[in-house]
Amino acid sequence: SWEEDYGLYFFDFEKGTVGKAIYDDPEWNDVDPVALVEHPGPKGRITIVVDSKSTGHLQCLSVYDSDQPDVQRLRPGQVKKVRFVEGIPVSRKEAERLSKLPLGIGQAGPGSTSNGATCFVQTRIIGEAPVEEDGSFYVEIAADTPFFIQLLDEDGLALKTMRGWMWVRRGSRRGCIGCHEDKELAPREWVGMALRKATPAQIGYPVKAPPEERKTLDFRRDIMPIIRARCVGCHSGPSPAGGLDLSPEMVEHEEGTFFNKAYESLLQPVEGKPLSVGGRYVHPGDSRDSPLIWHLWGRQLGEQYDKVPYVRPIVQMPPGKPLSDDERRLFAEWIDLGAQWDNIPGPDPYETLEGR
Repeated sequence: SWEEDYGLYFFDFEKGTVGKAIYDDPEWNDVDPVALVEHPGPKGRITIVVDSKSTGHLQCLSVYDSDQPDVQRLRPGQVKKVRFVEGIPVSRKEAERLSKLPLGIGQAGPGSTSNGATCFVQTRIIGEAPVEEDGSFYVEIAADTPFFIQLLDEDGLALKTMRGWMWVRRGSRRGCIGCHEDKELAPREWVGMALRKATPAQIGYPVKAPPEERKTLDFRRDIMPIIRARCVGCHSGPSPAGGLDLSPEMVEHEEGTFFNKAYESLLQPVEGKPLSVGGRYVHPGDSRDSPLIWHLWGRQLGEQYDKVPYVRPIVQMPPGKPLSDDERRLFAEWIDLGAQWDNIPGPDPYETLEGR
């Protein structure tokens, strides 16, 4: 587990005991050592890595080619863009700085920290690229960077989120058949519309921009100001509208103070509804199935969890004057990226409770 410290040690096979330590960095887990000794050069193997380049190319034949039922249900042309989301690794030292979150707060699970009451790591958007009518895309993207892919609809909401990590090497060219396609079937012999353009799409943010300039979505910085300005007037006090309290005050728990009332209210779970399909208002990583987003758009966008459905009428919020498209997009992106409280990598700029 992440709480353990893995190092490299000699092992006495005769006694069955661990011997002298070879190397152990206290901030990282050390695994899979490689001996630096002379060895024959590989035969007939040419590296794909070009050290002078900082990017690689990635193409996909069709995002609709999948063995996943929820992707198979997508209509041709429904996917408008793909989003590439970087995962931020956490060193052991950084993990020790973060408060371990008790289960029962929001949608926290084993390993959740004070970064957020979800099971997501901190993330930032590398960029977005168009998907052609035939489902293909072709992009140039930052190399040696772990990322997952999201399929976006016309509103910029995630239709499907990849549940694993991938990357490209410097100067490499990688190709995918589809999104979790059937590995036992060969693809059709064809060239996608995106690849026929010869030049890869330049994703929305500078492809060679430093990581620090990539877009992040943080509840305190990006979401709470909108809630203060447009929502708190009705959703606060002894009897908040709809029973949803979006007050900015911090919430004290026996184990400590982690988040404010607005965040905990939006992330509250529902009895009988597994955290894998979200809570009452927010499904981290899936804005389309989040009732909060249904209210902001004024209509149900995704699917109900039939065993514990959301029963309140779906009416436009805030009433009278809805949020702007840009404001609604912020909420959707925040949820699709994991609904984190603190999604700003590195030292917390809001360390004091008052600053949150």
